[in-house]
Amino acid sequence: MTTLLVSLIGEQPTPNLLPIYVLKPSHVLLLTTAQTQSVSERLREVLKKRDVHVNTLQVQPYDVERNAEFTRQALDKLKPIESIWFNITSGTKPMMLAILQVAREIQSSELCYYRTERSQGILYAYRSSTLQTTRVEPVEETIPLDDYLRSYLGDYNVTGPSLGKGGIFEQAVYQALEPYVDELLLGLKKGGALDIDLIIRCGNQVGIAEIKTGRKARTKEGIDQLTTAGAREYLGTYIKKFLIVDSSWDVLTNLKELTKAHGIGLVELPSYGSQGGISETDKEKLVQAVRSNLLCER
Repeated sequence: MTTLLVSLIGEQPTPNLLPIYVLKPSHVLLLTTAQTQSVSERLREVLKKRDVHVNTLQVQPYDVERNAEFTRQALDKLKPIESIWFNITSGTKPMMLAILQVAREIQSSELCYYRTERSQGILYAYRSSTLQTTRVEPVEETIPLDDYLRSYLGDYNVTGPSLGKGGIFEQAVYQALEPYVDELLLGLKKGGALDIDLIIRCGNQVGIAEIKTGRKARTKEGIDQLTTAGAREYLGTYIKKFLIVDSSWDVLTNLKELTKAHGIGLVELPSYGSQGGISETDKEKLVQAVRSNLLCER
């Protein structure tokens, strides 16, 4: 059975990936604009691994009539199609209006919308002819960490822990968290601009962490790195950010305020700095901070 999903592409890849993983179409048509072309290219590469046939159509972000006609022409070329879905989660509102117009012309087509809800999310489905809700269900599927990273970054390199004492602390943090989250990746680099100590996934929530020891644990270096990594052009503004240090910041009030201003969760593990290992109390603090911010449910 040939199933097609037409998806509007915005700046965030996740609302496009998850409905594909749930609905499992054999073909996908990505409607992109000049501004989101790079997102669609990265999605195409991720979907290749799942043997999904991907076509891309560049449309105008605000021209409803032209977009509707371009979409009709693209669908005609993809026939015969036995079942068709339209994902209206992303894109501009005029792009959605164009899709609604086309969907109403196709008998038995359906619309879907992905809503973030705790760690998994909810998928809503509507009959396009009447807009009647036909399905509301939690999304059980998850995006593997590699798919998530490639949808945002394209190619990247896994580098492992840093050299020296910093790397030993990074490994200690990794080992403390590993039993309590779904996936961890230690060390990531993208070109010369992006360098992340730790990436964490719980369900479909992803976080990044900078792990600092010694002198670097009492500077704003980690804050700057997390701010760069969480920018729109890299991992996006919805990524959760953690700064994990081996000292207490009780007297570093200015830096504490800076972490709050940038939406960074500060985790202080002074036992490592004083004892050379993470105490059970600090391990519990670390695990609780990460799990609560990433909405871990297992």
